[in-house]
Amino acid sequence: MEIMTALRSNDSGDALNNAIEEALKTHSSKIAVAEQSTTKPYWLRIIFAFLVLLLLAFGVIYTASSSDFADIHAVLLHSFELLSGGFIGMLIGEKASQ
Repeated sequence: MEIMTALRSNDSGDALNNAIEEALKTHSSKIAVAEQSTTKPYWLRIIFAFLVLLLLAFGVIYTASSSDFADIHAVLLHSFELLSGGFIGMLIGEKASQ
């Protein structure tokens, strides 16, 4: 209740800090501490993403060989660019989650 009063007041700096400190003092036994998880990277997901990327790369190379496939080549090239960024993002996300 004190926190809500502090948030509604114009002087939210000190009043809010005091209200939070008071709440932590009175309810410290009810606060749960989150444990850090130790997850391993999902190798199957990484390998599947790499294979899809490799398949797209071969599609881009194949469609570049003929002018009949110019539109398909542009779409595949753009898809390859997007998924390359997604693959790198997935690797960074897997590393950051550890």
